[in-house]
Amino acid sequence: MRLARAKNSWLQSRLASSGDTETPWRVQIAGKQHRDRYTYNPSVGANRHISRRVNVQGQMSHELGAVRVTGGASGGFRGLDSNRDGVHSDGSAGAFVSLRWQATSRLTVNQSTRVDYDDVYGLEPTPQLYLAYDLGVATLRAGGGRVVRAPNYVERFIDSPTNQGNPTLDAETAWSGEVGGDVRLPAGLSLSVTGFHRTTDNAIDYLRQSATFQARNLNRTTTTGLESELTLHRQVGPAGVRLNAGYTLLDATIDADSTASSYKYALTNARHLVQGSASVNVGAVTLGVQGLWKDRLKEGGLATDQYGVVHTRLAYSTRLGGVRASLSAEVRNAFDRQYSEIFDAPLPGRTLLVGATVQL
Repeated sequence: MRLARAKNSWLQSRLASSGDTETPWRVQIAGKQHRDRYTYNPSVGANRHISRRVNVQGQMSHELGAVRVTGGASGGFRGLDSNRDGVHSDGSAGAFVSLRWQATSRLTVNQSTRVDYDDVYGLEPTPQLYLAYDLGVATLRAGGGRVVRAPNYVERFIDSPTNQGNPTLDAETAWSGEVGGDVRLPAGLSLSVTGFHRTTDNAIDYLRQSATFQARNLNRTTTTGLESELTLHRQVGPAGVRLNAGYTLLDATIDADSTASSYKYALTNARHLVQGSASVNVGAVTLGVQGLWKDRLKEGGLATDQYGVVHTRLAYSTRLGGVRASLSAEVRNAFDRQYSEIFDAPLPGRTLLVGATVQL
């Protein structure tokens, strides 16, 4: 028996300068509280969690010739109150400066440097640099930088029959880089291709320990890949046609104290991912088809899982007086494919969804 209930509350506010000032500024505050109750087995009671997060940020910018300079600072607080994972809180603060330089009419340079202090990992810098060169029908781009991620409360403190947290986890740090281009072709076609490489130290995963999984840091993970996307937007007589096709190639390796198969998520991404969609709009009627094919990774670089799914959708839009209304029917997993995204948890088979929308 599984029962879940969740409730979210959030608040966001911003104070900004007028639009005609030479040095625009803004200050914003955002807060969110999430409550949830989850019952997996009534005999052991429910898990109750309250998580809170508050963040305040201020920034201002100014143009110095061909360079636009933006700087600011932020501070935040996050906390957890859980009957399973305990009561915890952490604070963070940071400062940043970014430069946008229009070096020539075609070359744009974006550079940013941020320094953050977090109660979990201390002081860490995260520099980034990106360049774009406009060739008219094409744009070339390249860039890279460093990122840091603190372990969350689940990874640090979860205490369940199947998963155990680790309060001594180190933060994940990664350097990544990419190079690519966007081409605008005739007849409404556009092509985007990007190659990327990322090296992550201390990536967090769960190592199998007898009947449970224990949160651990991996030594290093390396990911190299290629993303491509081709789109077509065209009017063919009375019909508007939209086609989209994408392909992602991914190669990943890990350096860890145990074999990759001993970890929960180490190599569960797809080596090959093909996605596509097509829609035709004629007057008030829209017909669409969407599909994907996935070939997963496993230790040794082979696939542990292959599957493809197809979804279809038919929609009709109209106006009733001054009200815009639409009706839709959607068939998810049209060929009733049996598949799972995570572990062996099955996803729904063929499903019919019917909906109606009214915009006043």
